[in-house]
Amino acid sequence: MPVTSEDGVGGSAQELAFVAATWAAGVANQITIVGQGVVPGVGQIGPHRFPDNRLYIVQVYEDLGGNIFDQVDVAIQINRVTGAIQLDKAPAAPDFPGRVLIEGPR
Repeated sequence: MPVTSEDGVGGSAQELAFVAATWAAGVANQITIVGQGVVPGVGQIGPHRFPDNRLYIVQVYEDLGGNIFDQVDVAIQINRVTGAIQLDKAPAAPDFPGRVLIEGPR
């Protein structure tokens, strides 16, 4: 279940979790976060609740276990038409479970 918070000044944040197998479920080494009103398919998570035609702050964390999360470097592409956020990791990097933190306008 996504975790969402509002700061009261026009922005909000949402946290989405994924399992290691998500990286290989659809396109190899890629996870797509779908936008509002879209049901996630294979290799996808979400939907996020932010409006289309916007940019978002996206941070990806690897779940190391024991409530320890390590921020990781992945390529991030945002489609402003569909609201989809695409995450791409290096093929040599092992698949990992984690969380995505998205911050943006409501």
